[in-house]
Amino acid sequence: LAAHEKRDLTPGASDTPRKRVPLPTVISPPCLDLSSIQQMVHEHTFSESEEEKEEVCLNGDVGGAVNGATALSVPAAEEAVPSEEPVAVKPTTFQPASRPHNHTEDECRKEAKGPEPENNIRPDCYRHFAPRFKTSEPSSKVFSLPPADAKGLKLKAVVGYNGNGRGNMVWNPDTGLFAYSCGCVVIVEDLHSGSQRHWLGHPEEISTLAVSHDAQVVASASGRGLKDLRCQICIWDVQSGACRKTLFHHETQVQAMVYSRDDRLLVTLGDYADRVMALWNAQTYELMTSTRFSEPVHEVAFSPLLAGHLACVGKGAVTFWLMEQRGTDISLKVHRVPVPDTIRPVELTSLCYSAGCLLYSGTSSGQICAWDTETNRCFMTWEADEGEIGVLQSHGNRLVSGSNTKRIRLWSVVAVPELRIRGAGARSNSVLLEQEMTLDGTIVSATFDDSMDMGIVGTTAGTLWYVNWTENTSIRLISGHKNKVSGVAFSPDESHCATCGEDGSVRVWSLASLELVVQFQVLNQSCLCLAWSPVPISLSGAEGQHIAAGYSDGTLRVFSVSRTEMELKMHPHSVAVTALGYSTDGEIILSGDKEGLVAVSSPRTGITIRILADHRSSPINVIDGTRKQHAELGVEGSDLWLAASADRRVSIWVSDWMKDKCELLDWLSFPAPTGPEVPHPLPPSLAAFCPWDKSTVVYSGFGVQKEILFYSLQQKQVPFPFFESLRETSHSPTAAVPNKPDFSVLSWGESWLLADREQTSIFAFCSQPQFPVCKMGILTTQCMQDRGFGVRNPVQRNAVLLR
Repeated sequence: LAAHEKRDLTPGASDTPRKRVPLPTVISPPCLDLSSIQQMVHEHTFSESEEEKEEVCLNGDVGGAVNGATALSVPAAEEAVPSEEPVAVKPTTFQPASRPHNHTEDECRKEAKGPEPENNIRPDCYRHFAPRFKTSEPSSKVFSLPPADAKGLKLKAVVGYNGNGRGNMVWNPDTGLFAYSCGCVVIVEDLHSGSQRHWLGHPEEISTLAVSHDAQVVASASGRGLKDLRCQICIWDVQSGACRKTLFHHETQVQAMVYSRDDRLLVTLGDYADRVMALWNAQTYELMTSTRFSEPVHEVAFSPLLAGHLACVGKGAVTFWLMEQRGTDISLKVHRVPVPDTIRPVELTSLCYSAGCLLYSGTSSGQICAWDTETNRCFMTWEADEGEIGVLQSHGNRLVSGSNTKRIRLWSVVAVPELRIRGAGARSNSVLLEQEMTLDGTIVSATFDDSMDMGIVGTTAGTLWYVNWTENTSIRLISGHKNKVSGVAFSPDESHCATCGEDGSVRVWSLASLELVVQFQVLNQSCLCLAWSPVPISLSGAEGQHIAAGYSDGTLRVFSVSRTEMELKMHPHSVAVTALGYSTDGEIILSGDKEGLVAVSSPRTGITIRILADHRSSPINVIDGTRKQHAELGVEGSDLWLAASADRRVSIWVSDWMKDKCELLDWLSFPAPTGPEVPHPLPPSLAAFCPWDKSTVVYSGFGVQKEILFYSLQQKQVPFPFFESLRETSHSPTAAVPNKPDFSVLSWGESWLLADREQTSIFAFCSQPQFPVCKMGILTTQCMQDRGFGVRNPVQRNAVLLR
């Protein structure tokens, strides 16, 4: 393969790495001994003069504390000099209403605010979460999940990790808890067996996760739902998988969350637009205090030794916080310390506490700063990377750093505690780089055990790696597409499936183990469609399974699954290829492009035989084929195939490729409504041959009514009633049918399915002869359940879901 067209055979890609992950050290969660934690010490750091003993109260309208009793506003990010005295802040008190939470009331209440942000410009820091761009909005009707014991569709497995998240993976080596997010789902996975549990309930993409130190509670945060005014934070019980509490406070994305060492407090941090830090009681999840910053804050952490102490980092400074509570009265003392002049100007982008009154912070320019938490001063820095350091974790005498250079590094910091005593005379050459690894993307999450010998690391490439420093190995645990999944195809025996994405990759998965078997990567191109050859064919001497893929530059590539290499490259189109299909004998590849042209090509010779321009000027959405078995159609030819374009037109063809014959059999055109409510972009036009009656074509698209049409090629008409409008409520008490069926996936097998374009529901149809389509009547969930319909193989967001 050329340098820009190579397959991914990274060691461990086809392994079963879960067998190598150590078992949890204990069966039940450890009981934490907190007796050694000091209570509110270091009075000399947060000392007050006689004039300062009276606490400063900040006035403002209190509100926005949706789930709690107090709110706080403090201009904590104001410029300060190293010698400035800490400010003590006493929040005002908010008395919650006795009636349940009402979102309408929240809109009338304004959060207690400090100085309003001057702008919402994203800082030059990759730590801040940005949700993926969506081309459509969810339906106006919100559907609740059926009870756990209810019959119906259930999520079986998720293949993929959302590398777009920040800190969205947690692992506890003592209990074995391993959880990560993909889209709106939290996946809790057994690292050894691969079995999964799925926590559903978030309306939008999950940005970050946090786990309590006893590994009994996981917090997850996502964007605002359709009817919510604030972002959603779910508190999950690990044992039962139930959502204990739902919190609403931040107006925009939540980028970081962390529990205190004694699991009594939870702090949540908003992004650069929200600029709010909220402190919650982790027993009742009542809001204790809330602070708005004047500048973006990138990360926050609790001290593992000092109760009530926490720190956060932002533009050129570390802000130390001390929380004091007297009854219901809460006060915060704030001390902001700038970085040394030698490394200014810089953004502090990450931090972590370590043993011995130490705190480490990473910068946007690659330095690591060591801070003395007794005196709140930076006593040494060293050049740790060439890029921004977004992840830091420390334990004992070792420190791990991860950056946007794709490198993760292990440092020996055994001499740092002694250097802390020397103060400004500390030399950075006492810090040693033990090991480093280069992974496949920017480091966005990392968790290591107490010895720092092994851990799990997440990257923006959508990969979770098991890293073992002792063996100097990195094994891929979870792998998925970096962004949108464009297509899916199944092998003829349905033992494997192939997926393609806008990241330019084609990935082949084993459906039995859900492991990645092989990956083909084309750089700087998006792969928009693919097709699996229906029969093994020989292109280079030996028969084998082949996958054809279409790319945004108009090229087609044919990959050999058995030989794990690209065997052919063709360029039949001048614009992006949007649809692909094989002839029933695998000797012809049919491809459609963005301009509506359909190319007929030979995978043996690489020659394009003909170009069909009947759909010119409208993108081809679907190409589907079947073997013709009906003489009643009155035409010669062994293959039937169709092409559906975005302008709601479907052409049906009959072909005999051995005789170089291709004849238009029928032409279907479906009307579309007009008016101001026409969606943009329009949903695709989808069509396919009915698997139990090859002379029937099924169509769905943007039309006057929301319906599925069955067209008979023999009768040249729709011989039975349409399905009723799918806007009606399901007759089933445990499920619902969506009211906006803009379908985006149409797939065949022993059964076939349609997936809602908003990816909220799947419609399945049975291929058994005793259930002919003309007797199905209204398409409802109850109707599907009564006939034993099954469903599988849909695509959702950034992952391949098997149901």
